[in-house]
Amino acid sequence: MHQEGEITTLLAAASSGDENAAAKLGPLIYQELRVIARQRLSGAGAGETLSTTALVHEAWLRLVG
Repeated sequence: MHQEGEITTLLAAASSGDENAAAKLGPLIYQELRVIARQRLSGAGAGETLSTTALVHEAWLRLVG
């Protein structure tokens, strides 16, 4: 996982109007979602049909909706 501090720093900069920081946030958050989804789905049963990518895309769409 990325350092929480890195995302927090970029969030603060983006909220202050730093467009470069805002542009860097998307890929970092997307990657964090992939890590979390992979962890969650690794404990799912054999009947689980949701893929890591599908779960991440669903979460991403809810975030940026």
